[in-house]
Amino acid sequence: DILGYMANGMIDSEPLGGETIRQLAFNILAGGVDTTTALTSNTLIWLSSHPKERQQLIDDPKLLPIACEEFIRFYSPIHALARTAKEDVELDGWQIAKGERVMLAYAGGNRDPEAFDDPEQVRIDRFPNKHIGFGAGMHRCLGSFLARLMFQVMVTEVLTRMPDYRAIEEEAVPYPSVSKVNGWITIPAVFTPGKKVGAVIA
Repeated sequence: DILGYMANGMIDSEPLGGETIRQLAFNILAGGVDTTTALTSNTLIWLSSHPKERQQLIDDPKLLPIACEEFIRFYSPIHALARTAKEDVELDGWQIAKGERVMLAYAGGNRDPEAFDDPEQVRIDRFPNKHIGFGAGMHRCLGSFLARLMFQVMVTEVLTRMPDYRAIEEEAVPYPSVSKVNGWITIPAVFTPGKKVGAVIA
């Protein structure tokens, strides 16, 4: 598995140091906690207030993977990443000195009208959808495929077991500030109870 590869693998004929392994392992284990829940919670609030689109996803579950990409684009759970300037540089009139920290707000690209028609609107059937919600290139999110899977499983379960749920938005509590992650602390909801399914826990 990936942790085994890190423990036993080599880069340029050298084993990975303990601190490198620790940082990589933490990133893998914790990286998807806030991001996946933020994406799912924002999506569930949106679907609560858009019953037509919610019904579309209930009637046609095959649409969910396409809708997933649109929710990633629109909500961009991770708005930005910080980087350290390796040298002095001027960028669009701004002077950035070597060693300064720079916040790269790449989520702005997901609302670029030159890249997306009607970027301020959620279109659950938008395709193709070349968003950068998981970053791009060598900095692309390692867990992007797992995040998509977890999101789709969670939303499918909610729409299957609580199809008439309604989020009580006036009582929902968002994160007190939006730095890198845009999510919610709690989202109360009401729904019609259905028949219990799954394993019985004694």
